[in-house]
Amino acid sequence: MGSFWTDAPIEHVSIAISGGINPVFVIAAVFQVIGKTLELTRILRNVILLMFPFCWVEFLYTHVYPREGYFLWVGAMLLVLFSSELENRRSALESVSG
Repeated sequence: MGSFWTDAPIEHVSIAISGGINPVFVIAAVFQVIGKTLELTRILRNVILLMFPFCWVEFLYTHVYPREGYFLWVGAMLLVLFSSELENRRSALESVSG
């Protein structure tokens, strides 16, 4: 554990944080489906958005460039996380115009 903080700590922290994106996403998606914890779901969505740049740090350190799969992964996660917001806005617009 001592070498975690001494040998490339930025890279190690980036790996640890970016590795937590999928579990946090699953928790946020479950809370979104349940629908009773709206504030917690909103917080988890923002946490996930803040975790994405840590992937970029790791890409930079390892000289790896994201390909199509990375963008599909991010896009699908954003679509799931913000689909309820888009639906709420659409229904609000329909109720105003109709």
